[in-house]
Amino acid sequence: MEKQVNQEYDTLKELLQDNSYMIAESGESVTNVTKEEPVAPVEVLHNNIRNKKLKAEEDMDRYNKAVGVVQKKLSEKKASLNGHKQRYVMLDNKKTQLLGADGGVQKIKSVVRAILRQDKEHIDMDTLNEDSQPTAILKWLGAQLEQYSAYDEKPENITKIIKRLKKMAVSIPSCSGL
Repeated sequence: MEKQVNQEYDTLKELLQDNSYMIAESGESVTNVTKEEPVAPVEVLHNNIRNKKLKAEEDMDRYNKAVGVVQKKLSEKKASLNGHKQRYVMLDNKKTQLLGADGGVQKIKSVVRAILRQDKEHIDMDTLNEDSQPTAILKWLGAQLEQYSAYDEKPENITKIIKRLKKMAVSIPSCSGL
């Protein structure tokens, strides 16, 4: 029996010595076990390391939850960014279409040029020209519509007729350039 106790004691010391690096990594020091009391120091060492392990696992769980929250926010921001990028591309395409040779901007400029050619002696070129802001053009057209009301024609009726003519021009291929 004494021989077996000595063997197990030597095995325990050897295990402690072999694992001293891992024990030191956990912030503990290799305990000195004696033949008289080999279990108590090892139990204390075991409890200390187990408590540190449990605390580290709790920390990992907390960190993983925090990472999950950040990843969720990141996914939301990426989705929002993708939406904004798509909207930008759509608006950029619309801008390109409007500024193109057959786009709305060129059509408006063409109409303004035609108006300027027709009424050049009655139009102040500083207030209305080809590069005027749309609000200035609308203001001038509104004033012209007001003048037409002096001839017993209401501006609302003129506006309706203009809208109908636009619809007709779109539906008739030969007039679509208006």
